[in-house]
Amino acid sequence: MPALPEQIKCERCEKMKKLRNFSQKRLHDAQRKMRAGSPPTTICIPCTGGPAQELQCFGCDVWKDLEDFSKSQRKAPDTAKCSSCIKEQVELEPVDSSAQWDDSSDCEI
Repeated sequence: MPALPEQIKCERCEKMKKLRNFSQKRLHDAQRKMRAGSPPTTICIPCTGGPAQELQCFGCDVWKDLEDFSKSQRKAPDTAKCSSCIKEQVELEPVDSSAQWDDSSDCEI
């Protein structure tokens, strides 16, 4: 079978995606299209309702593997930030060291 390019276009979302975003059956369909002389397009896993393989980082706007996001970030994919952006944010945000903890709260234990 002909080798597929590193990225192919999803027929539904019309985005270029890496091969790992497509099921093996869909990749075989794309290879058949290539043999027939058509561009290798098919439907990606997220568009078919499967689990996401990549997320778009809200901080740097780059599509990255799920491994680049913490589990807590993956739970909110619309605002997820990759580990690099989180690290940068933590390093840049000042910590208010003058804040005092109030131990005399009205809580009864």
